[in-house]
Amino acid sequence: MAEPLRVAVRRGSFVESVHEVHGVAVRDGETVVSFGDPSLTASLRSSAKPLQALPLARAYPELGEEELAIASASHYATPRHIEAVRKLLAATGGSEDELDCGRQEGRPQEAIYDNCSGKHAGMLALARHHGWPTAGYEVAGHPVQDRIMSAITTWTGLPASEIVLGVDGCTVVRLFSSRSTDLLDKARATTTEEVDDSMNKLEDDSYNQQSDPNDLEKDELSNPPKK
Repeated sequence: MAEPLRVAVRRGSFVESVHEVHGVAVRDGETVVSFGDPSLTASLRSSAKPLQALPLARAYPELGEEELAIASASHYATPRHIEAVRKLLAATGGSEDELDCGRQEGRPQEAIYDNCSGKHAGMLALARHHGWPTAGYEVAGHPVQDRIMSAITTWTGLPASEIVLGVDGCTVVRLFSSRSTDLLDKARATTTEEVDDSMNKLEDDSYNQQSDPNDLEKDELSNPPKK
């Protein structure tokens, strides 16, 4: 195993700190090059946002590109970005008051200006589509987070046991994995048809396992009215 990269931060001639960097490059499921520990558990951070938005795109096929894009990425709180978040909320029956992403330093102190507000708006929309409670949508164990995790594991084939959950700075569930590069390589290589097949399987499995029609784990096939 190659040694980790070491990055030195200098102030003049003085070395202030040295950072170890572990990394791996994956192509078509095969490791191309690595340094340090390629199996080190790491956070997917914002690269997970497009994966987390998969159930949203499936639930709301009528959403425009801007709404889907803002739900799948961080933003700089420009007027265009804030408008996109508001459009997503308006299109799915949500409100800014429901956003539970905190306040970001250096920006207007309203939740919608947080760089993750688009992702949060998408999660609220998913809860509303299924008739799930909107309160606590960002917390592990809420049906929204369970559905997102099921979508990711079904689509990628990565077992849930290999994905570790934490809490992000915006309060929502953060994903960690020792195979994050495998997961992201899969994301880049997957076609639209493969995503559809995986999501169909998820919905079929959810429907077949449903025993109580009033259970929170409703399937999209039940098509509850949007609130």
